[in-house]
Amino acid sequence: MKRIDKPIDAALSNYDANQENGPLEITCKTGAEAFNFVLPFGPFNPLALLNSLREQFSVSARFRRLRELLSIFKSEIDSIQRESEENIARLEALEAERASPEYADAFRVAAEEAVRTADAKRIERLGIALANGSDPDVKAMDGDGLSTFIRDLSQLSELDIRTLETIINTPIFATSMDTWAVDSTLGQKLVIAAANANLAKNDFYSHAYRLVGFGLVLEAPSESGRRTADNLCFVPTQRGRKLLALLQTRASEKSHAASRYSD
Repeated sequence: MKRIDKPIDAALSNYDANQENGPLEITCKTGAEAFNFVLPFGPFNPLALLNSLREQFSVSARFRRLRELLSIFKSEIDSIQRESEENIARLEALEAERASPEYADAFRVAAEEAVRTADAKRIERLGIALANGSDPDVKAMDGDGLSTFIRDLSQLSELDIRTLETIINTPIFATSMDTWAVDSTLGQKLVIAAANANLAKNDFYSHAYRLVGFGLVLEAPSESGRRTADNLCFVPTQRGRKLLALLQTRASEKSHAASRYSD
């Protein structure tokens, strides 16, 4: 069975990470000199802003972020392949999915989103989701394409993800998606679950409403029909369950770190 890590290794070794964006470098250096002339002292330090701009858009910085994405992706893919070593049919299904045009599109989207952010945790989520997206079992959970989930992940914060985990992992949703309809204490159970996850109630509610906008959870009506601060009810959608499944890492943090900094 052909391994996917060889093309990745070849791509990484052949990419010239020392390229620089000439116009950007000139702009930042010129801007720094101008700012330094106008505001040499004081609490406002525009040089830091220019350096941040340079770090965000320089070719070498964008390459580092892309390399980070590919390293995490490779680590997760290796773990998936090891899990499937005894299952030839599953290995073939994984290879077929990764060879599909839809997966190639998701790969491009993940790369685009990764080079736009300096948030290492967000890049890690993109790499993990991209690898899990080749799993036929995860793909079957929802009709949306992997590219759509990758774009959503690029916009979701850590608190958004923690809120989604809190809702999905609330025991009432563990066995059935319909039991909430007859449970009048759902709102209180969610508040307790949020507290156990160290989420303030107001933060929990605000991020839950953000998740509603992404179609990852739904706000359910209360049994009385009234909405109170202690009885706002949110239920996970199948789409929300799939996104969380895409984020289940198979590789350890140690493996990610080793892959991340290896040549």
